Amino acid sequence: MKTGDLSNLTGLTAQTIRKYEDMGLLEAEKDQKSNYRHFRVDSVGKTIAIRYLRNMGCTLDEVARVLSPMTQEEYVAFFDCLMQRQLQKLKYETLVCQAIEEQTRLFHSLMEDLHRCTLLTDQGFFFFDYMRNGQELPLSDQEKRQLHDWTEQAMFTKNASPFYHDRLYPGPEREPVMGLAVQEYYAREIGLDVSAPVYRRSFPLCIYTRIHHDIDDTLKTGALEHVFRYLDSEGLSVCSQPFIFGDCTYYKKENQPEHYSRLYIPVERRKKA
Repeated sequence: MKTGDLSNLTGLTAQTIRKYEDMGLLEAEKDQKSNYRHFRVDSVGKTIAIRYLRNMGCTLDEVARVLSPMTQEEYVAFFDCLMQRQLQKLKYETLVCQAIEEQTRLFHSLMEDLHRCTLLTDQGFFFFDYMRNGQELPLSDQEKRQLHDWTEQAMFTKNASPFYHDRLYPGPEREPVMGLAVQEYYAREIGLDVSAPVYRRSFPLCIYTRIHHDIDDTLKTGALEHVFRYLDSEGLSVCSQPFIFGDCTYYKKENQPEHYSRLYIPVERRKKA
């Protein structure tokens, strides 16, 4: 059977079949008279098997491994490993769907959340800074690869920086930080590398609200008066540097960015007099 016939039977393009042939996954015999390449009838079953393995998530190298001689123990071990990998992929895709759902809810409540505070307990975050005061931080080659791994999971990582507001938390001299941040739960679920230079911050209590701001954190709408009222009503005081997760940036006319971010404010209960 010719390449075109095999293509029609299996649904693979002739180019893909030639690629598999070049890799040694399929074998064709060349007709010396016509120069046509002919495949044996059993090539159909082998081609379907390759498609089946590819649909299960096997790489081409893994397909070649499965189609080569293996012991029964090796065969079982291979598919055990493949199943675990696909389960991890499914977990990740489920988290992606949850993040998309969260982003959809965000767009429906952007303005409403500018005036709402929520008190959260036992919050943990991991941070990966790569720039401070406009200067790139020194990272080793291994740390740069680690940063690359984080950016590949961008659905769960956000631009983060300290948030400065004199009335909220004067804090130290302003040192703008650019980096990535992720909630501890997501980091654990998707197996992010959280070794140095990644650092962790955890808070028994923190306030969550949303802000609308410029790139330098200057508030555009939704002043923080509702935060001060909430602090007073709940008997709370700010105990450490607030920070933001850059949730949403979209561009209006004249390419002007609109930034909406999650603002987290670490707090503690005021001691009774």
